[in-house]
Amino acid sequence: MTLFSLSNIEPRLVVLMFVLSGMAFFVKPVEARCSGVSPNLTAPTWADVAACHRAAKNGDTITVAPGTYTVTTTTAITKFVTILGGGAVTLIDNTCVGSTNCNLLIQTSMLLITESTAGSTKFSGFVINQGTAVHSNPSGTIGIQSISNGQPIIISNNTYTASGGSGDFIIAHANRGVISQNTMNGLPGGNNCLNNNSFVRHKITSSNAQWQTPPTYGAADSNGASNLYVETNTIKNVLEAIDSDDNARTVVRYNTITNSATGTHGTDTSGTIGGRYVEIYNNTFIRDMTLLPTCAGGTLPVNMQGFIFLRGGTALIHDNTIPPVSDPYWGQKTPVGFLDENLRRNAGGFPCWSTVTAPGAGYPSPHQVGWGYSTGATNPGGVGTLQDLEPVYLWNNTGGGNYDSPAVIEYGPNECGTGADSVSNYVRQNREYYVSTPKPGYKPYTYPHPLTTSTQSSTSSAPTIK
Repeated sequence: MTLFSLSNIEPRLVVLMFVLSGMAFFVKPVEARCSGVSPNLTAPTWADVAACHRAAKNGDTITVAPGTYTVTTTTAITKFVTILGGGAVTLIDNTCVGSTNCNLLIQTSMLLITESTAGSTKFSGFVINQGTAVHSNPSGTIGIQSISNGQPIIISNNTYTASGGSGDFIIAHANRGVISQNTMNGLPGGNNCLNNNSFVRHKITSSNAQWQTPPTYGAADSNGASNLYVETNTIKNVLEAIDSDDNARTVVRYNTITNSATGTHGTDTSGTIGGRYVEIYNNTFIRDMTLLPTCAGGTLPVNMQGFIFLRGGTALIHDNTIPPVSDPYWGQKTPVGFLDENLRRNAGGFPCWSTVTAPGAGYPSPHQVGWGYSTGATNPGGVGTLQDLEPVYLWNNTGGGNYDSPAVIEYGPNECGTGADSVSNYVRQNREYYVSTPKPGYKPYTYPHPLTTSTQSSTSSAPTIK
């Protein structure tokens, strides 16, 4: 009887046949490779990460070997693991072709990470280039999905480069997590030198459940797991860099943001919800007209519209560098602006507020700028969006922008007729917003976020932080 050694046989080969005692039988092929033993596993290629994930125990690390890999299928991560780029690892996102195939479900993200109850999953150390994939809500190149009692996900030290004028890097469907020390380069184009790229789109759910709860600003987030922290990133030429929408509670801090904007959505394009709040502090906003995009033969700068725009919910904006935006190419722009598009826009959950949705209801409008929630004492128009006055505060900003006199901007063109109300009746200084005034009792949350330097172990409770 002759025995065969399998030590040098490639595990991807289709079928191995043994002949023992005159009988033929087949060994089921191994679908992918994963080397190493717990807690350290190695994926020889990106395609092998899924196999390593199946083999992994909570707390394990999966290291991807150096190389350039074209990604055509979604990789789903549900365990508490760390996924590391082992040196020079480049991923080319070809998981879908065009926006139609990318926008159906979050499951069409290139990488979909679902929270684990055992600990904080981490993804770090990769270069990602946009290929054919054009992800937008509800998917992104990286998707973050929450579960009950899940632990915050960490996305750190990655670089994403856009190859077209649309596409989102990260879509976060969780009000917790840390996105830190990443870099994104957008690509403006077309006749107007604009794009629809986004670094983070933060959207939770279509339910009011999380909007209608009190804020957890700063140190009120006692364990750092009640807000999404976007910190210490470098963002260039991403016109919708950080977009806080449906129920989002976003902390944007210590980032370098060049030719890029951040802010909140209102109910105008987001059903009946919109962003809950943002904390925007210690960021450096930069207007750089030397970063020429692909439009106009590379002769014109990015068509920068502004840095901070709020269309709903509320914000704390402090200790940022915010310069003017106007330039001789694209004209007068507004660094900081507030809008209430419900009043003159025939769209969203409350179109043409006070003339169509709730005729004569007037001030306030649902989830408008400067309003949040503490007890839900106000029910505008009786439509069920319970809310309370929760003003925007701006203080200690520098750089010469209009942070001490934010623009209150009328939506145009007016789609709601001559009876449409004006935003000036809804968003007022010393009521909806205060300038040069710190929020009473406020103290920022610990920086950097403790999860960026923590040592974690597999646990059903919060990660151990040292």
